Amino acid sequence: MGGRVEAPARRCAQACFRAAACRAALGLSTLQEAVRVAVLAYAPPLSGVQRLACDMASYWAARGGDVVYITLGAREAYVFSPHPEVLHIALGGERPDTDTDTRTVGADSEAASGAGASVAEAAGRLIERVAGRARRELARRFAELGVDVVLVFADAGGEALDAVAAARRCRLPVVAVAAADPAAAPARAYHKALRTADWAVAATERVARELQRTEPSPRHVETLPVPILQRVHETCGEAEAGWPQGTEDVKRAPLILAAGSLSPHNGFDLLLRAYARIRTDFPEWGLRIFGDGPEHGRLLALADELDLAHRVDFTGAVEDMPPVYAEAEVFALPSRSEVFALSLLEAMAGGLPAVAFDCPVGPRELVGHRSSGLLVPAGKVDLLAEALAKLITTPRLRRHIGRRARHAVAAHRAEVAMPRWEQLLQKVAMRRGSGTGVLTGAQ
Repeated sequence: MGGRVEAPARRCAQACFRAAACRAALGLSTLQEAVRVAVLAYAPPLSGVQRLACDMASYWAARGGDVVYITLGAREAYVFSPHPEVLHIALGGERPDTDTDTRTVGADSEAASGAGASVAEAAGRLIERVAGRARRELARRFAELGVDVVLVFADAGGEALDAVAAARRCRLPVVAVAAADPAAAPARAYHKALRTADWAVAATERVARELQRTEPSPRHVETLPVPILQRVHETCGEAEAGWPQGTEDVKRAPLILAAGSLSPHNGFDLLLRAYARIRTDFPEWGLRIFGDGPEHGRLLALADELDLAHRVDFTGAVEDMPPVYAEAEVFALPSRSEVFALSLLEAMAGGLPAVAFDCPVGPRELVGHRSSGLLVPAGKVDLLAEALAKLITTPRLRRHIGRRARHAVAAHRAEVAMPRWEQLLQKVAMRRGSGTGVLTGAQ
């Protein structure tokens, strides 16, 4: 069924790509107006993955694309609001993930599964039933909305398989983005979502290699740069307009900045401990953490325990980040794990010198040590404190790293990265899956 694309379809495809090139030259989205893209992110509402999905949908819509942004759960839980031209669909509920604690269904296990079945078996059946409902609902929405291609960001839990299965039910092409490290993601549904999509996208070469090592591996794997897209709302698609254009010309405060969802994997507890080690040496330097999430209360308690309550500012989640990055002198990324490292990319784009833990994926593929940032062995609080002190005491090094950082992330600028995403979606949208999921050519 794979075969050649017949001549009329091939001519149609060539005409579409010529039109896309004209649209790009005019500063418009290269996605054809007739192609409706559904964007979903199976990630917490306050996460960088969710913000990236929202910003990509906004970018395309601001430039004339036809985009549906689908979120799970209550609309008010999502701090990041899409561009007005984005059709935002908030589905009413969230399904449990495949790692649901079986104790939550223990009380109902006997009634649900019969006398002999285990709690784990009952939990599995419950998850399957809820997943089935979620997939039918998504398939119905895809059909009602006239979606042509689905772009889904797959977090570690594996719920993205719902979107892939729903797209398959509607015979829609689907692109799945690996939003978790494949080597560290235990959920089988996560790997199945990437494997059964028409295309899997990796943010780094290391993630691409891990995907290709899995058995069976995805049919197609492509590495695409994470785009830097902030301020798409205010500038109607001119995504770079909000960023400071230099380092020396921006007046900054003696401030260490960190940003991200307040979740265990982002390691803000490690940053607090590192900052506690240098606070007396640099009393004029503060720490500001932007973000919100489940660890907020625990981090406040830790700051109080370390006698940092008057030195650390927990600011909450912010939509418009460029002015935030322009305020500080140093950026810290204390993550235990990363894939996109979106806040690090944005800080570097703003000319902010960064210190990052060298976790397995992400920072090491963005940062050249002592050139465009400082890398610290993952989890080493004492070395993180030393690196922060190094930048604080060496203004010349800060300026050098800030300048180099802007150049290091040039491939992630919106005008460079987004056409590559658009070309992939355009290519996939012009093909339809057969009953076996093999790409067969343009319609």
